[in-house]
Amino acid sequence: MSARSLLALLLLAAPASAATLKGRLLGAKPAELAGYAVWIDGGEDLPPLARDPRRVTVNQIAKKFSPEITTLRVGDEVAFENLDGVFHNVFSLDKRNPFDVGLYKGGKRFNEDRKTPVTEAGAPVQKFPVVGKFPIYCNIHPDMFGLVFVFAHGYYAQADKDGLFELPAPARGAHVVRVDGPRLKAPVSLVVDFDHPPAVLEIPVKLRWSRAAPDHTKKDGSPYQDGPGEGY
Repeated sequence: MSARSLLALLLLAAPASAATLKGRLLGAKPAELAGYAVWIDGGEDLPPLARDPRRVTVNQIAKKFSPEITTLRVGDEVAFENLDGVFHNVFSLDKRNPFDVGLYKGGKRFNEDRKTPVTEAGAPVQKFPVVGKFPIYCNIHPDMFGLVFVFAHGYYAQADKDGLFELPAPARGAHVVRVDGPRLKAPVSLVVDFDHPPAVLEIPVKLRWSRAAPDHTKKDGSPYQDGPGEGY
């Protein structure tokens, strides 16, 4: 095999590097759309976009998750940093990837008595090994709510505070682009012709009113007590 033929084979086998399609979410105040996930449906069937697994940080500050929405690829992990001077917890009851990181405060983890430190310290880290949309909550503060979107491919993006995003784009073909976030009843879908893509893809969305967090129980299935976070 000639060197030219070998190089051609290597280029064909190499992961693709996609161009990007600029877009804008419309129909609400831009700040309300910050962090909303945008992705190409069936992106796992497109040429793969190579990226090493990564760790991102989600802070807990002012009794909120920051950012409220996080997008990951399968195999990524999240470090939950408590920047408040109170106890926090993070849990998810989704059967695809249920977890409970325990109680922690000021860089230390504690037993359920909130008095006895455990040997493991530092921000708890949670892996996300499967695809899905995962709601996360705090077992102490009922109004704390976040979403983690996990994809099996790299064809996704997040809107910024102005509702703008840059989506990795396939070279050709018609594909369904979806948008989802906490105030959408269901993902918004739009067919895009990537043979003739628009200069800026505009996606109208209609947000519904919602509470700070959906109705939910504590991690053991019991209701929260009255008041903001049971005083902790």
